[in-house]
Amino acid sequence: MLRKNAVNHILIYRGSFNPPHIGHRALLAHTFFRSSYENTVAAFIVPSSNDLLEEKMGTTDAGEIPAIVLTRAQRAELWQDDSIARWAYTYRHKERFGAVRHEMIRRLEATGVKVEFVCIAGGEGSFGYAADEVAKIMKVQPDDLICSNPMRKVDASKKNGYLKSVKGYEAWKPSPQGDKQLIEKIKNGTYRASYIIELLYPGDAHKLEHEQSLMAKDKFEQASLERLEACLKAASTSQVCSTSKGPKEAKLQYVPAENVPIPYGLPSSTRVRTGIRENPGDERLEVIKDIALNAEKLLEFVDAESNRQEKKKATFTMGGNSAEEEE
Repeated sequence: MLRKNAVNHILIYRGSFNPPHIGHRALLAHTFFRSSYENTVAAFIVPSSNDLLEEKMGTTDAGEIPAIVLTRAQRAELWQDDSIARWAYTYRHKERFGAVRHEMIRRLEATGVKVEFVCIAGGEGSFGYAADEVAKIMKVQPDDLICSNPMRKVDASKKNGYLKSVKGYEAWKPSPQGDKQLIEKIKNGTYRASYIIELLYPGDAHKLEHEQSLMAKDKFEQASLERLEACLKAASTSQVCSTSKGPKEAKLQYVPAENVPIPYGLPSSTRVRTGIRENPGDERLEVIKDIALNAEKLLEFVDAESNRQEKKKATFTMGGNSAEEEE
């Protein structure tokens, strides 16, 4: 909920999402619910343009014949998920989000509501690199950057376990208030513990449901809260570092999530596309259903494009034969 007496933070999650998978959703959830900001009100998911995706796929997925390249509208539709619909919105418009972002700030501030945007980055690579890349894509320098690493192999820490220092930023400092704020919101009724643990630690949530299937609802919620608190404690403390950039301070925030179970192996868009290419017919769904978001809808998109390409090929072939006959 937007407040006039506080800074309202909105997360921006930009990516290819070709297609989106459970790792993408886990990153979004951990950064949204566990950030140290007092009032994180929403998140915008911004799929990259069709042109950017086609350029990327041309260099990273050259082995796909034919390449699976989903349109921006399709990638946005695959993000439709009831579990995040209350606070996460998929950007579908043709206008650059950077311009919309500035207009949103202007209109809200005219009503006395202060808004700051925070860019989400994945766990791979150094923070300085991630910040530069996000700024480049967004065409604006993000005020802050938040990162997490659920269901990922991380290249963001030194051998001794400490996060790498970031050029131009101060040393990392512990920032435990994010998890504390989350627990407080559960206790005051803002969120249900069972809802939060399902998004942050789905493996633990499923075990809990199995163990407590005969438990009354209130006791189940208490058990969910206790399990969530244990998971957050095991995750270690979030870290922040800051720098002065222009008129205001910019902050990098790291939300640790190495302890999120990976029951189906490391999820990735490449793995989903490979599962679709290398398995026949109905077997494809069985391979990708636990990894891809909206797996059935994804296969509908892939099959529709495949049929379109086949018809195009058949039309071209028929046209070629006709030309030969006329000669």
